[in-house]
Amino acid sequence: MIDRRLLDFDFILFFTTIILCMVGIIFIKSAASALEIDYAKKQLLYFSIGLVGLIIAVTFNYSKIAKHTILIYTLSVLLLIMVLLIGKGIGGAKRWISFGIVSFQPSELFKITSILMVAYYLDKIGKRVSKSKILVYVFLIVAFPILLIIIQPDLGTALSLIFVIFIVVFVSEGSIRNMLIVIGTSLASSPFLWKFLKAYQKKRLLVFINPDVDPLGAGYAIIQSKIAVGAGGLFGLGWKRGYQTHLNFIPELHTDFIFSTVAEEWGFIGACVLLLLYAILFWRMFSLAALVRDKLGLLVIVGIISLFAAHIFINIGMAIGIMPITGLTLPFLSYGGSSLVANMFLVGLVLNIGMRRFKI
Repeated sequence: MIDRRLLDFDFILFFTTIILCMVGIIFIKSAASALEIDYAKKQLLYFSIGLVGLIIAVTFNYSKIAKHTILIYTLSVLLLIMVLLIGKGIGGAKRWISFGIVSFQPSELFKITSILMVAYYLDKIGKRVSKSKILVYVFLIVAFPILLIIIQPDLGTALSLIFVIFIVVFVSEGSIRNMLIVIGTSLASSPFLWKFLKAYQKKRLLVFINPDVDPLGAGYAIIQSKIAVGAGGLFGLGWKRGYQTHLNFIPELHTDFIFSTVAEEWGFIGACVLLLLYAILFWRMFSLAALVRDKLGLLVIVGIISLFAAHIFINIGMAIGIMPITGLTLPFLSYGGSSLVANMFLVGLVLNIGMRRFKI
């Protein structure tokens, strides 16, 4: 007899994730072809590790994983502290811990932890306190680690996590009052946040409004990325034939601006195919969320959907000039071991919840 959980395994979600990863490796190969390091080969290795992580995430009952959330949360915060003490600095940011030839980004682990921790709290403890106190307690849970991420500095990740946590709390409590409090507080704190930004972060926000303010400096990447996207036309210039890509006009092409390569080489049609793949990913996750019977599983899936949506919207928005440069990667496509492994683990959690939605 076939195990019921296997029958409930969402193969569409699984294979869509695999296809997105393969597309990412193909375009990393193109975007980094002029560089000395074979980033595509390294991404293939990270994909293999991520696949193992996905299988691990699927194997164990998610409710049992959630019971160890406090331990995982503590480990995540300790790693974020270690980054500031002994972390590896790249491009003015200290976000990595190096273990020999391998570098690990703890903020990627905290993306997983924050979703699990807030979902677990709202499911097990949140019901015992009034709605007015929910935001206070959630703030106490995430404020310190998010501050550590801002200090690295990694403002993009910090803002995306705030958005994710807000969505999870709103879905859990359905409080319009809490939503207005969060929005009002965010707007009121914006002037104070400006004072803590690094000089290059302020420049990025200014050139977002007008890239021509510094066309050869902070605005350069946005201008060149928009040229690449426009040059792709309807059908694209062909794989490894993008001028902006292979003349290295765009910095961080295999990470932050991988979408520019897709648009230049695949054109508008190819970009739409990529967006269709993401749409299928979200369709399957929303479908599983609609079937989940317990609050914990629902909130975890909502958090994962929100995280992917924030990254996709902001990253593609950077490439076409409607969002400021934040350094957020495009899920499953951008080069990066920590990001890819974390994202595949998150998909594994969604599959896990979907397989056990009828039996907690």
